Amino acid sequence: MPARMSRVLSRNGRLAGGGRGTDPLDRFGAMDVTVAGIASDRLYPLDLQAELGRLLPGDRPVVVIESDYGHDGFLLETAQIASLLLTALKG
Repeated sequence: MPARMSRVLSRNGRLAGGGRGTDPLDRFGAMDVTVAGIASDRLYPLDLQAELGRLLPGDRPVVVIESDYGHDGFLLETAQIASLLLTALKG
């Protein structure tokens, strides 16, 4: 796993292997996963989301959410997020 992605995943304790030598992405297996990113997000930019998508089983594409609000776009772009969630849940 690329070092940059490892650092990002270790920030999120739910994904980190907890020092047990496991690859955190292995937990996703054949699970249906939607990878999304905010176009103007500088904290978690689209290239990082694309890297996550490539590393997940099945090489997931990134759904881009357009927003002028950067990282806060996931809180403020409610219509786009709702549409994304409905699509993902209908699977």
